Amino acid sequence: MPVPRESAYRESDAPVLLAPLTHRLQEKRWSFCRWWHYSGILGHSLALKKIRHSTYYTFTTSSLGALGNTSGVMDPLEDGESCCCGITGEEGKGEDEVDEAEKQTEDEDKTLREEIIALYNKGEADTILSLISTFTEEEERPWDSLLLWVRPKPCCLAALAEHVRGANISAVASVGCGTGLLEWLVQAHTGLSVVGYEVNAEWWSSRYSPPTFIPLTYVDTDAAPPRVPPTHALMCCYFNDGKAFRQYVSAYEGPALVIIGATSGERHTDPHPLDYVDEGSWRLTFTHRISPEDLLAGYLRQHSPPGE
Repeated sequence: MPVPRESAYRESDAPVLLAPLTHRLQEKRWSFCRWWHYSGILGHSLALKKIRHSTYYTFTTSSLGALGNTSGVMDPLEDGESCCCGITGEEGKGEDEVDEAEKQTEDEDKTLREEIIALYNKGEADTILSLISTFTEEEERPWDSLLLWVRPKPCCLAALAEHVRGANISAVASVGCGTGLLEWLVQAHTGLSVVGYEVNAEWWSSRYSPPTFIPLTYVDTDAAPPRVPPTHALMCCYFNDGKAFRQYVSAYEGPALVIIGATSGERHTDPHPLDYVDEGSWRLTFTHRISPEDLLAGYLRQHSPPGE
């Protein structure tokens, strides 16, 4: 939206511009645009627009007698041109359009975490997928890696579900699932059942931890890892303990593995997605590139022919 230009002001035919008022609101950019009609002054309106840290008040009227100018009117806008109030040269916007603009502004003011939680509470998994897969990180709105390490697109979850169902199962057990946001997205978008395993129940139940999106099954690190049901695919995403994951794999009797992680040394993950290529009875059956740095690898168990 264009800022009022001084070159457009004329002594007899111009808006009255009051001085900018500096006002910070907790370092968040805030903007809104709304019209007020003052009683007793027909046609008077006030447009309030805050751009970054300055607020401009522009009065437009067919009669500015109350302000000492009885002839001042704004220049007509050119066709298609917008002013800071969203009024075009042809006609003004309706209330629904103004409300939608205000809603968009409110969404921009939220942190990424607040926006995702709000969408989660509404059950809008596809909207979250769209948000995270098109997210552009900025200094004022960084990516929240505590919620999710990877940023999958719908095709990534569809590929995962196809791999799992190709093994004639319809559930996933994710070890080291963290907040469970990825797992909830898998469940909501594909219909697969999910269960998540984590350690350190005290941390995850504290006020310092990030929110969780699925119920967590807590694991005792001093005991052997739980046996994942064979009706579930065994999955990990950016796991950080290859030895512990091998214990899960050794105890697992199901048909499918899913490993998501980095393919370079710039981001730590253990196991790496390709660590189980031709290892034991496991065969790599598909890979899906989530991003240039992130890979989804799917394995199926190959049973030896009788007699071998």
